[in-house]
Amino acid sequence: MTLPPEIPQELVDLVLDFVSSRKSRRTTERFSTLAACTLVCRCWTRSSRLHMFYRITLTEANTGRFHALLESPHTTIILSAIREIVFKISRNVDPHLEGVVKALGTLLTGAKRCWIRSDPQWEPIFELLSGLGTSFPSIQHLCMHQFMVEDNFCILPPFISSFNALKSLELALFTVSSNTPDLPSSLPPPEMTSLTITNGKSEMLNWLGGVSPPLLLPTLVLYDTEEEDFLAIAAYLKIAGTAIHSLTLHIRRQFDGGNYDIFDLGLNTGLRYLELVVLVDDAIPALVAILGTVRAEGLEEIKMIIRGRLDDLENCPWDDLDRALESSLLRSVRRFRVRRAKTRDSMPMDCRKTWRMRQIKERLPFSYARGVLA
Repeated sequence: MTLPPEIPQELVDLVLDFVSSRKSRRTTERFSTLAACTLVCRCWTRSSRLHMFYRITLTEANTGRFHALLESPHTTIILSAIREIVFKISRNVDPHLEGVVKALGTLLTGAKRCWIRSDPQWEPIFELLSGLGTSFPSIQHLCMHQFMVEDNFCILPPFISSFNALKSLELALFTVSSNTPDLPSSLPPPEMTSLTITNGKSEMLNWLGGVSPPLLLPTLVLYDTEEEDFLAIAAYLKIAGTAIHSLTLHIRRQFDGGNYDIFDLGLNTGLRYLELVVLVDDAIPALVAILGTVRAEGLEEIKMIIRGRLDDLENCPWDDLDRALESSLLRSVRRFRVRRAKTRDSMPMDCRKTWRMRQIKERLPFSYARGVLA
């Protein structure tokens, strides 16, 4: 076999830099760079360039071509570099997508993260990608973006369960509803330790807490929490108990009656990080109610974000919040972070920052005196 002529390394770098700068910021991302590399990979490149292929975006238009590129003997070194795969699927999907996905799984054995973005209100995506978990057994982080599953929540747990090595699950802009009271029989991935979810909290937490044994998550991030989710969240917090180390609770809507102590954190004594984003009018009473249930002696950091116009915040019961933070049960906290959520005020931005940094410290003298208020 005759060896190909040597290509100067400077030319290789020049080609990669040009393609990356022109294409990597667009939707094609690393795919164009990968295609260009078939021209230079016989000489290939320094290992420092492998980061350019960390993330690959696949669409219905380029999935087949991408698979053909990876089968080229000149792109073998790229396979070890790819760690993150993004599937952007629309309704005009290639009918051969399922077969291509299975073939890619045998090539991209080092992929650890997978993002799936689809047209909303389109459930057949689960059928097309039903073998994704078994095709990519090394996936540890799964993010599903912009889905809607109506009246059939039971199709989701088996899909998630197929990722045996999954550690982190993120459901972003994910709408789910179910009229079936029966819990899915599928067991969640045994190594799963983190859940970030926007909608469908009741169904998801009832599933995770209802299986035997229940899946106890150390990290739980709950965005845009609605009143109808409160009971399911409270029930799961009791089930998880000391297993929860990091909790983010984002309350967007007003809770009728103001009974925010339904979020009883008394059993979550393993908490190390607590983030409360309260975007309601009675933000500080809500914070005081929730903090009053904390019994975690090892809690190290509390982050709080509240909503309100500057004039309204002047009259908030800051003394109650300061007394709550002064509790002996919170003495282990090394850092408090208190911020005001962005609202459209008439004051310029520099004035808002001054108020946030200076006047909050004045209203929380205990925390400020301890030197832990960030």
